Amino acid sequence: MCLLLAVSGLLPAINAAAEDPRGKRALAVVVRGTEESELAPHGKGNVYAPDILIENGTYRMWYGGQGEDGHDRIHYAESRDGLRWEKKGVVLEDKTANHVNDPSVVHARNRYFMYYTVAGTGVVDRIDVAVSKNGIDWRRQGTALRAGKPGAWEGLLV
Repeated sequence: MCLLLAVSGLLPAINAAAEDPRGKRALAVVVRGTEESELAPHGKGNVYAPDILIENGTYRMWYGGQGEDGHDRIHYAESRDGLRWEKKGVVLEDKTANHVNDPSVVHARNRYFMYYTVAGTGVVDRIDVAVSKNGIDWRRQGTALRAGKPGAWEGLLV
């Protein structure tokens, strides 16, 4: 599997080679799951949930990838044109958790804040926060939002 982005104002210079199945908008393959931390148990790759910031002419992307071991991690890649990406590797993981994914990154006051989902086992998750000075080396800050009690509307996923 690969990570696709809908071509919009984010990638103005792309002449996309593919269309989505509904033929409504062009798509561009930006990252394929080729690394051990992205291959998934089936070995065909599983990358998803990108978040992109454009800073000083550089596209910076944090995205999730499922490893061959079945665990999700957050990866980082950079691009000068939004089409050709250089993978930099895993930037956030928790070896005790089944799922660390769905990054959302904000750059404010010379720091990066990443909000991401974590599920220890199973699928019940929470939203945690990490802080970085460079967007690559992250320091975990704790939990921002937990799932509610079982049976509540927010009792499974947040």
